Amino acid sequence: MSNDVHYSAETDSNDLQRHAATEPQRILRMHAVVDRVGLSRSSIYARQRSGDFPRAVSIGPRAVGYLEREVEAWIKRACHHREAARP
Repeated sequence: MSNDVHYSAETDSNDLQRHAATEPQRILRMHAVVDRVGLSRSSIYARQRSGDFPRAVSIGPRAVGYLEREVEAWIKRACHHREAARP
């Protein structure tokens, strides 16, 4: 899959620092992430394991979520990657 978008914690760190003072932190549950990015749960888990998607954060003993800013940064990179791949 040459069109994969690679997740970069360093890039996200920069994005998070830029927006930290102005945006409240939100945590998205898996169903919201699936709706937002258009990938299946298994695809999200596979990309997360390979480092191509933000890691989940624990929000309880049996619950995890994803930081909205990190998911949005991943979507931005996917769009940027698409634009860069155009002839």
